[in-house]
Amino acid sequence: MNKHGKVPTGDCAATSAGKLRAKYVIHAVGPIWNDQIPAEQNVALLHSAVYKTLLKAQELGCKSIAMPAISSGIFGFPKPLCAQTFFNAIL
Repeated sequence: MNKHGKVPTGDCAATSAGKLRAKYVIHAVGPIWNDQIPAEQNVALLHSAVYKTLLKAQELGCKSIAMPAISSGIFGFPKPLCAQTFFNAIL
């Protein structure tokens, strides 16, 4: 937060990995699934978070990346739609 400020939904920020066996941690902010935001907008925000994370990894010269199913846990994003959105962003 001190370096990057608040990271908006659909974006990401990279930090060092501290004592982890990795060089970086890329913090992606996915949407919270609810009825206040249209499904299409939630999909667009998740797509953006995944795509920007991949771009950031490329920019940092990462040779591999592990990414959880952003927003599909406590944020309630439907898992099948999350998987499809990841697939589309990766393509």
